[in-house]
Amino acid sequence: MDRIRKYFAIFLSIILLTTTMNSISIAEESLSANETDLDYIVNDDFEDIPLHTAVEEFPSDYNYSVVDPWNREGTIKSIPRVVEDPLSENGNVVFIEDLGDSAVAVVKDIPRQEEPFTVELDFMAETFGHATKVLRILDGSTVAAEIELRSIDGKNILGYSIPGGHEILVDDFQLDTWYNVKMLVDPENQQATPVINDVVKPTYNWRFLNATGVTRVVTMAPGTPAISSYMDNLKVYEGIDEELINPDNPPEKVENVEISTEDLSIFLNWEPVNSARSYTVKMATDPNGPFEEVVGAIDLVINYTKIDVVRDGTYYFIVEANNAKGSTPSDVFSIQVEEIAGKMAAFPGAEGGGKYTTGGRGHDVYTVTTLEDYSPGETPIEGSLRHALTENNRNVVFAVSGTIYLKDDLSVRLKNVTIAGQTAPGDGITLANYGLSIGGSENVIIRYLRVRPGAANATSEPDAIDGVDTKDIIIDHVSTSWATDETFSIYRSENITVQNSIISESLTMSGHEKGKHGYGGIFGGKNATYFNNIIATHTNRNPRIGGSTPGQTTVDLQNNLIYNWSTNSIYGGNFSDVNVVNNYMKPGPGTREDKKRVIVNPGVYGSPSSWYVSGNYMDGEADVTADNSKGIFNPADDATIRTEPIPFPESRLREPKPATDIYNEVLYKAGATLPKRDAVDARIVQDIINGTGRFINTEEEVGGYPELKTLPALIDSDGDGIPDEWEIANGLDPHNPEDGKIITDSGYSNLELYLNSLADMEHSAENPVAQMTNPTLNSIHEAGNNIEITTNTESTNEIEKVEFFNGSEKLGEATAAPFNFNWENASDGTHFVSIRVTDTKGNQTQSTSAPIHVNSPLNSTSWRAVDIGDVGIEGNTSMDEEEMLTVKGSGRITARSDAFHFAYQELEGDGEFIAQINSITAVDNNAIAGITIRSSLERDAATAILSTSYIKSDRIESRTPYTINLSSRLVDGETIDTLNNHSYPDLHIPGLLSTNIPYWLKLVRSGNEISGYASPDGENWTEVGTKNIELNDVAYVGFAVESANDSSAINNYNTAQFSNISTTMTSQEDTETPEEPGDTGDSGDTGDTGDTGDTGDTGDTGDSGDTGDSGDTGDSGDTGDSGDTGDSGDTGGSGGAGNSGEREGLAGVELPNTATNAYLWVVIGLLSIALGGTVLIVRYLRKKQIIFN
Repeated sequence: MDRIRKYFAIFLSIILLTTTMNSISIAEESLSANETDLDYIVNDDFEDIPLHTAVEEFPSDYNYSVVDPWNREGTIKSIPRVVEDPLSENGNVVFIEDLGDSAVAVVKDIPRQEEPFTVELDFMAETFGHATKVLRILDGSTVAAEIELRSIDGKNILGYSIPGGHEILVDDFQLDTWYNVKMLVDPENQQATPVINDVVKPTYNWRFLNATGVTRVVTMAPGTPAISSYMDNLKVYEGIDEELINPDNPPEKVENVEISTEDLSIFLNWEPVNSARSYTVKMATDPNGPFEEVVGAIDLVINYTKIDVVRDGTYYFIVEANNAKGSTPSDVFSIQVEEIAGKMAAFPGAEGGGKYTTGGRGHDVYTVTTLEDYSPGETPIEGSLRHALTENNRNVVFAVSGTIYLKDDLSVRLKNVTIAGQTAPGDGITLANYGLSIGGSENVIIRYLRVRPGAANATSEPDAIDGVDTKDIIIDHVSTSWATDETFSIYRSENITVQNSIISESLTMSGHEKGKHGYGGIFGGKNATYFNNIIATHTNRNPRIGGSTPGQTTVDLQNNLIYNWSTNSIYGGNFSDVNVVNNYMKPGPGTREDKKRVIVNPGVYGSPSSWYVSGNYMDGEADVTADNSKGIFNPADDATIRTEPIPFPESRLREPKPATDIYNEVLYKAGATLPKRDAVDARIVQDIINGTGRFINTEEEVGGYPELKTLPALIDSDGDGIPDEWEIANGLDPHNPEDGKIITDSGYSNLELYLNSLADMEHSAENPVAQMTNPTLNSIHEAGNNIEITTNTESTNEIEKVEFFNGSEKLGEATAAPFNFNWENASDGTHFVSIRVTDTKGNQTQSTSAPIHVNSPLNSTSWRAVDIGDVGIEGNTSMDEEEMLTVKGSGRITARSDAFHFAYQELEGDGEFIAQINSITAVDNNAIAGITIRSSLERDAATAILSTSYIKSDRIESRTPYTINLSSRLVDGETIDTLNNHSYPDLHIPGLLSTNIPYWLKLVRSGNEISGYASPDGENWTEVGTKNIELNDVAYVGFAVESANDSSAINNYNTAQFSNISTTMTSQEDTETPEEPGDTGDSGDTGDTGDTGDTGDTGDTGDSGDTGDSGDTGDSGDTGDSGDTGDSGDTGGSGGAGNSGEREGLAGVELPNTATNAYLWVVIGLLSIALGGTVLIVRYLRKKQIIFN
């Protein structure tokens, strides 16, 4: 019978297909004769779409959508639509614009591609927008590769990129010009080859990293003002043109090489040759060789490079053109190099790549006289720092001290400028609210300045200082902290020094779209030196090396003090050559156990790099200190570990000191120590000494911005930046405004001599000791009680006063020993208590951040509360008069060892449990707070948990930073399926994205079947998932709160509030106190749970449809697709939930697979007649070679 059904179905389908052979499918109606041999998956030319139709109004079978990944309000602020081609070349096209405050993306969903295929489109831009995604391919939400517009070195380019690397394809992108853009995609090998206007572009054989297939094609306008672009002829078809990427012969010989020199730099440029996939430059000091590959110029995909040599002389070169068939060398060519004589250091003590920066030498002076600021577009304020930086060729000095609360990012493109923060009279200058961006600047000196953006504008994700595409920059004695993205990033630049600075305490959970961030920085640049800096208390990028144009990053990272990293210390290095030498590394309380021995995690897969790692000291790890190779973890295949350091020009080379010799020197001399080190830097230094400190979310947790006092400025009659008394003492005329510009025999101007006299490079800060001895970190207190704050203070000067803070709120002060304070009637909540000590010279220090927890009693006879497992901090449950339940917890729910605070009731039988979650604490990504049902109070009990969490929300699906997930342990003792450290938990467990706070949660029990639902209003419910949990008739039902603790010494505390609590389950009358959960012993640290298969789509919800059985999940495999729900009928597997009714699948009808397939194809054949879509089916059958089985 099965065989008969099979043949009958085949026969009927063939008859149906034959009768409709002349039908033309919508998707292929514009095929030309030479395209008909392509197997199209997508072929959209938009000619059949009426003009002015919005993309969102396209027919549903087109599978287009419009999303705005960075618009958290969830509204589209521009409408991609069909218009006429303004160039009259392509007919109907899709117009995509950005209106300045969003990044609008047009998304095309395609069947998952796991075999080689080609994707192409035509693209044109009327206005240029950096980071415009011309063609992006994704695996779900994971970016595989993209071709995008970028602005690099002042040029508008078309580039190819993967996460972690960028490559130039066209370095003179033209507006109002149509480009044909293709990617030849090989998902199996995770590679794509870009083709622009039918010209294959060389690549570095980059891989997609996390993507294993492609399911989406995107073109997107970035979130910058007034971007207009057009897209047409989107095509996806099977196969790739092998002849384009695998030529038959080696490439032709490189001819017409242009070579020039400036100082110790050599510039090479050559015409690209046919069939070359890359180029390698080799150098010798003798015309007969030996020729050796030049660091940074190996396997170049660009046809130019810059090479820095270490000394004068004649250098000889050849350029090899490479492909899979071999290499072809050019002729030998040469050039004579002479170093420019008489170069002056930027100032005494300037070293490294930016040593010879001249800044504002010989130029005018601008004096900052006010702390006011203005936004771009507002009337400029003369005397403000923003106004000072509107012109080039000047020296900026200060006649005022204090904090400048910026009204917008201070984004400036400077040339020949010196910013001399050491001139501020009083306590110095701090920039707050936004950061300082110097991208594109050239020849700039910045000294003795603080930049601390803080959380006020965290959603704009400011860096403290950032600079891309800069040249000849030296930054000395600068302090940066409290940034949302990176704290300090300079890369893709040239001749850079960052020295004697403090880069500390980025904000961890403050508003970044990735949730937990809090990163140190990206360090890069050609001939870049980073030394004598403190890099402290960042979760990651401590630093990351790279962000470079290939061949243009040589970094010397030496004599830095790196403290309290979490998930990574030094890492990265895409297209970089790096010395990591004689750094002092000290793990802190936030350092995870498995990261305490990591000096460097070198390399980015698919991006060549080389590393010299030597002389680094790892505190507490003597064997790593003795043998640095033991601190090199997980080097990428493309990372080379060198035995000799990367060469640098001899005149710029800095000789490092032993790591242990620089520890105290850097502690007391780094940062903006003049005019005074502020209380923030002093606290960071004390944390390093004492092994304290924690990752913070806002500056409020550490006392906020300290007050900076100003003093009267010294008299400067002629306004040349030099006080009269100094001019008189040094033989200058205090009434001649020009004599400050005069270059003296020393090589410095008179103004520079004065500025240098203020900046004693040997100056050590003298801040007092500030320690709070009570209350202690994470101590628990009862609401309404008094808390005695006791202190330990020391200073080389007398103590003037001690101020007491709850966050940034001043509680009081003491002016006499023992400098204690009684905090009366402490209110419920987590409080960040600290002290600020001031000595008689005005030096200040804030004590380390010490959260304490003030809790209220339970005040309920119906609820019980207990800590499950090893939680770190004792949890608490309380209920107020309005029946708002507050649950506070620490710990981590993971593996077979749950640790959390549990507020519960013992409930019997089937029914619902509902609550509204009103708030959670931003302690970490994936921290769990929600409702739960458990088999017992043991930490490995069978359970289902429906919870709200902050997550990494940088995907186009995520319009909010919140998600709701269903975690489950099906039987006692198993590993729980939960959020763990997954970047995107919904790819691993059932989840609902783009939820909010407050939100409603509901668990429904039917025997052992537990279903989770979520609702924005408590009326309209969406099913999150269903699991079968092995439970007794009586179960433990209530609220679970944990804080995503990891293997570091830091314990977080998550506070969640719940209201509108109800249940239809039966409460147990027995009110005897249950036994405490048994101690099953220390289970040790748990690693991250491995990735599981993707979850299938949940069925649509009918008006009152019944719920079907859930689809079975294979071992680490994909979950089957869920059945759709009819208007009021029964639902297939994992169908949407009706309000009531029995659960059954497909009305109990069961068909054998063979019969199902036969009947299915009969239906498809009939549909093909109705739709006239037979061509698609014929090609699908031919392509897939379908056989019924």
